[in-house]
Amino acid sequence: MNRIMKRISVLSLALIVLGSAGVLSATVTVAIHPANIPVTFTGRAQFTATVTGSSNGVVWAVDGLIGGNSTVGTISTSGLYLPPAKVGAHTIAAKVIGSSVKSTAKVFVTNNAGVFTYANGNQRIGANTSEIVLTPANVNQNTFGKLFTYALDGNVRAQPLYMANVLIPNQGYHNVVYVATEHNSVYALDADGLQTTPLWQINFNNAAEGIGTIPSSAFGSFCPYCLHQTEFGITATPVIDPTTNTIYVEARTQQVSGGVTTYFHTLHALDVTTGDEKFNGPVVIQASAPGTGEGSSGGVIAFDPFLEMIRPALLLSNGVVYMASASLGDYGNYHGWVLAYGAPSGTLEQTGAWLATPNGEQGGIWQNGAGLSADTDGEIYFSTGNGTFDANTGGLDYGESVIQMSQNTVSGTLSVDQYFTPYDQAKLNTYDWDVGTAGISILPDQPGTYPHLAIAGGKEGTVYLLNRDALGGYNANGNGQIPQQLVGAILGSIPGQSVNGVWNEAAYWNGFVYIFGLHDVLKVFTLTDGKLSKRAVNKGSATMNAPAPVISANGNTNAVVWVLQWESSLLHAYNHTNMATEIYGTDQNPTRDALDGAADKTAPTVVNGRVYVGTTTNLDVYGLLP
Repeated sequence: MNRIMKRISVLSLALIVLGSAGVLSATVTVAIHPANIPVTFTGRAQFTATVTGSSNGVVWAVDGLIGGNSTVGTISTSGLYLPPAKVGAHTIAAKVIGSSVKSTAKVFVTNNAGVFTYANGNQRIGANTSEIVLTPANVNQNTFGKLFTYALDGNVRAQPLYMANVLIPNQGYHNVVYVATEHNSVYALDADGLQTTPLWQINFNNAAEGIGTIPSSAFGSFCPYCLHQTEFGITATPVIDPTTNTIYVEARTQQVSGGVTTYFHTLHALDVTTGDEKFNGPVVIQASAPGTGEGSSGGVIAFDPFLEMIRPALLLSNGVVYMASASLGDYGNYHGWVLAYGAPSGTLEQTGAWLATPNGEQGGIWQNGAGLSADTDGEIYFSTGNGTFDANTGGLDYGESVIQMSQNTVSGTLSVDQYFTPYDQAKLNTYDWDVGTAGISILPDQPGTYPHLAIAGGKEGTVYLLNRDALGGYNANGNGQIPQQLVGAILGSIPGQSVNGVWNEAAYWNGFVYIFGLHDVLKVFTLTDGKLSKRAVNKGSATMNAPAPVISANGNTNAVVWVLQWESSLLHAYNHTNMATEIYGTDQNPTRDALDGAADKTAPTVVNGRVYVGTTTNLDVYGLLP
């Protein structure tokens, strides 16, 4: 009897030590990978559990429900999570069978449909207010960093675009990031890094026919700064029409044939799922307008495909694609142009062309890459640079001005509805202090006397708050016709010294306006009852070369301000309450997070828990570390 009891005791002790599976272990642990992951409605997330100290498997649960359900999402016995059709954050748990040991991870179900145009919308205010993943609490070097990268064939100056839940033929659903390069390529890449090769790629060069990008050496004699990149192809940010699954792209090419070089701009309409041309595209961009100004012949001015550069992002408004041009290097008989293209009856057709200075010179539309803006009524806004101005005396020339434009839906005519020109336009022209260096930010409706406002600025460093219902025209005695101006708010230009001022559009979020001037620090102003604070209420501490601020937030909470310091190739993130101290920078852990390639006057795209940054050689993708 004693011998039997002793044998039972030894067996019991062995079971306790060995565990239910009979594997010797002092400690049982389990770890889940990934620890954090965003997923959209058509996506899925594969979790794995690594168990030590036991050969047992795990039981998976979502928000405490074994296997989950249709409300919180389901998870299989192999750890495959399928999300519900509702945005939210959920806890994934893996519990070791026969033990109380478990581990948890976070899955964020997010479904921002996409970033279809520059600066998150036609208002160009740079804010994504549907970001539930990234917050000031988790954007730091310990939990946030570079996840993966894609090699590209050329420099990226266009902002990456994004479209969720795209059904790619024979490849299923993907979240897609679209990237255009100066080598005339458009890439459709899996935005979540689920495959290393492009979903599709198209290139507009054709070596067999002598068609390629324009080498920077072609501009070198009059544009030395152009030599910092080797070629010019796609410079303007494309635009996506989600209703027709079309991405519109403008490209520059040259064709060398028989020793003769001919230059072209072309507009392409590509299927977002395949890259195939649509609407009988591409079309060659050509235009002419009556005028006696520089470069005219027989009372007509023609669009010059060599001198003109389409730098502003494309705008899609009411089914029409708008683009605008200036020059490279202020060279030659260039003018500012606005061109409109639609797709009636399945073909791309030019529906309008407007010339900024038909009887004068220049008046280029640069805006440092910011696209023409449009309000909810379809009115179009943009600014022009140095050039002839005589609109105040009945002329047709609009140099150094902010323009509101509309298009006649029957005739297609583009016409100026109203404008604003600073009273010191002649001085601005003399000193090369363009008003056209900054895009126009259209603000949400405000309380107060002026509900419909826009923000403009230029090299002089003055911020103009404009009434979109009455831009005010020109007043030689001052700018009293506009609601407000902040003279010297941004570091301005001084004769004989380096050029400064406002070189990018202002960003807006929740009553705050963010402006990053050239050789200045990031400055934040409040907007209350339709008026800006006279001074910045928050300032950064780092001087940069006018990056475009990008904001991610969950409605009116958890705002993160993102800045791509292109001259140093650094990505920075700030809590919106403090611009002086960054919460994250790619230089904090450069071995892991440094950009692959150099940044070049582009802006990051922040959507669905990821940050996309184009460089001279790559697309780098950042997010919560797995």
